[in-house]
Parts: sequence; structure tokens; C-alpha cells
Amino acid sequence: MKNWMKRDVPLIKVGTEVKKAFEMVDPLFPVGILVDDKNNFLGIIDFNKIPRRFTKEEVSKYAVCTDYHIYPEDHIEYAAILLAESGESFLPVLDERDNKPIGTISVFDMLDALVHLTAFEEKGVEITFLLKDIPGQLKKIVDLMYEYNINILSVLTYRKAENDQRKLFIKVNAIDVKKIKKILDENNLTIENISFEEGLWG
Repeated sequence: MKNWMKRDVPLIKVGTEVKKAFEMVDPLFPVGILVDDKNNFLGIIDFNKIPRRFTKEEVSKYAVCTDYHIYPEDHIEYAAILLAESGESFLPVLDERDNKPIGTISVFDMLDALVHLTAFEEKGVEITFLLKDIPGQLKKIVDLMYEYNINILSVLTYRKAENDQRKLFIKVNAIDVKKIKKILDENNLTIENISFEEGLWG
């Protein structure tokens, strides 16, 4: 999770006026973390929800005192669950040693992580398999890719509970869809879909 968090989020002291707080935040990501004089976490502040006309009010009035937080070593999937449960667009990331805030993780950070974890930005062939939900099914495919010197860029899977099957998505570093399909057919691997993905930058 530490690979996706933002670390340059301003820590805003209790008592800071709204006008001053607005000067501290990034206009492209207008959020802050409310802290006391010892930098202990008190809440999160979404400046998109603060009317700019209330310049002399204390920014702490608009802080959300959430019980949800993340640690840098937590898995990205856990961060996604907490974001969904909290209903917030971002959550604080706290240091595991002293629980002091060191950054945030947002919905947009999660989308950025998804793009990288699925290799969506990379050119390659994406293959969808529908497999029996039993041990050893993925190994057959991975071993085959190794045999043909095909580099795997990403692997995603989920269980289809209604028929005890597992849907598997694999993206490989290749451009020849026909060649990949021929290899899979010759090895009796049934595919649900195969397509070339240009990637974000082609």
C-alpha cells in the first residue's frame, strides 16, 4: 500500500483559519489532515466541501473524525475495503510506531494502483480462461508460458460461486494473438476470450 499512498498531504493544526488552510493544500488534491500541537491525528479535511467565503472560521469545524485509517504495510485490497466501508474519498495513513499521520490513500490512488496491477498501461495480449476451481489449474498455464518464453504481465482471478468455476485473466507480453491462441489450442486449454490490448501509451 505504501507504493500508492500520497505523502505530501499537509498536516493542519487545530486553530488554523480556513483561509490559511486553503493556502496549504494542493489545488489538484485539496485535502488535509487535522492534527494537534504534537501532530497526533484528529481528523481528515476535504476542502471541496468547505465554502471559501468562511475564511475566518477554524478549519477544524469541517474535519471528519473518522475511525478508519491505514498503515503503510497494509495490503491495497484492505485499503479498498476501508474506503468502501467509510464512504470517504480518502483516508489517513498512520505510522505504525506512533499512530501519527504520514499521508493519505484516496479513491484515485486506488484506481492508479488498479491500472498498474492489471498492467493496463502496457501493450500485450489479454486472455480469459474459465477453469475448474481446483488446485493446479493456474500452474498448467504458468508452466506453458514459461515453456514458450512468454512473459506474464498480470494475473487476476475470481471465483464464480454458482458453478464452482474460477475466471482467470492473464495479460502477457506479446502482440501476436493468433500465435498465442494456437499454443493454447494445441495444449487443450479452452479460452473464453483473447484480445490484443494497445495499452495506455501504445
